Amino acid sequence: MTIAEVQRRYDADAEAYIRWWAPVLRTAMQPVLDGVDWSSVETVFEIGCGTGILLADIASRAPAALVVGVDASYGMLRRGAAMASLVQADAQRLPMADASADVVVCGFMLQHVPEPPAVFAEWARCLAPGGQLTLAAWVGSAEWSPEQVFTEELDAAGAPQVPNTRTGGDSTDTTGKLAGLAEGAGLVVDSVVVEPLRWSPTVDEAVGQLSSMRTTGRRAALLTPEQSAAVQLRVRERLVGVQAYAHDVCHLRARRPR
Repeated sequence: MTIAEVQRRYDADAEAYIRWWAPVLRTAMQPVLDGVDWSSVETVFEIGCGTGILLADIASRAPAALVVGVDASYGMLRRGAAMASLVQADAQRLPMADASADVVVCGFMLQHVPEPPAVFAEWARCLAPGGQLTLAAWVGSAEWSPEQVFTEELDAAGAPQVPNTRTGGDSTDTTGKLAGLAEGAGLVVDSVVVEPLRWSPTVDEAVGQLSSMRTTGRRAALLTPEQSAAVQLRVRERLVGVQAYAHDVCHLRARRPR
């Protein structure tokens, strides 16, 4: 899957993303931001900023800094249009000058890029000497049981398959791979921590997200309204209690040598 295809997917998912997923990821990113030394920071790039929900949190930590949000999806960015300094760009080919950022932030984006080494190389290029990289990325292969249930019901209803946007997932799904990518780009890794992203949704939240975004949502959209409603009803009947979402997340902090 190309960046253009990922862009179109997120253009279409933007409203559902704002409602069902962005608040969860915003909470998950707070420890990532807390690990940064924000003193004397003048310029921050958030790569893969989506609708920009995290930009205010960054600005509150570095109130004097220029904070720039970058995302490939115009559909996501335009919902953050009230915020200044938003740039539509491919993370693999950033339109920023060399050594122009003191901090680069990235959360839960790497699985969507075809060339993760190019992304790390761009981060290293954009960081000033001594500049900091802080990121969160999915690691491991745990599956969320409500998603499995929804997929089973979609299969039973004959929903067509659609491409998965996790094109870079196999290159970034372990701490060793992530640290290797950072070091391969010339960065010094300062810390690598793994902890689960814990989210305890209601049945309404789980079905709402799975029916309107992710691969499951795109497959459900290819059914008739009656078929889609029947799938959701069967899923609700099976989800007597929703298992907490507890996918492992790697928090990696690195820096460009002085």
